Amino acid sequence: ASPDAPCVLGDRRAIQRVVSNLIDNALKYTPPGGQVELGVGYRQGLARITVTDTGCGIPPADLPQVFNRFYRGETSRSTPGNGLGLALVQAFVKASGGRVSVDSQVGAGTCFTVDFPLSETR
Repeated sequence: ASPDAPCVLGDRRAIQRVVSNLIDNALKYTPPGGQVELGVGYRQGLARITVTDTGCGIPPADLPQVFNRFYRGETSRSTPGNGLGLALVQAFVKASGGRVSVDSQVGAGTCFTVDFPLSETR
C-alpha cells in the first residue's frame, strides 16, 4: 500500500466479514447471468464500499427490517441462512463508527453502501 493511501478505522477481521457477507448475499440472490459489482473509494474523510447486484431485489416492505436479527424476507426464505448476516454487518459497521445503507428495487437488484471513517494517521 502507498504510504499516502488512507487507512480505515476499524478491526480488520470485522471489515473482512462485512465485505464477505455482502458479497456472499449478492451472489446468493443473483441468478446465473446476473452481475455482482464491488466498488471501493474514498472522499471527505470516508471510505466507501458498495456491493451492487442484479438479483431479485428486496421488497419495499422488507427494507426497514433487513438489518434486524433473524429477519428473513419472503424472497429469502427458500435460500440457506439464519437471518444474522446483515445484523452482524450493521453491528460491525456501527462499532467502527461507520454506517450501512441499502437501496433496492424488486426484479432489478440491490446496492449496499458502507461508509467507514478514515484515520487521520496510519
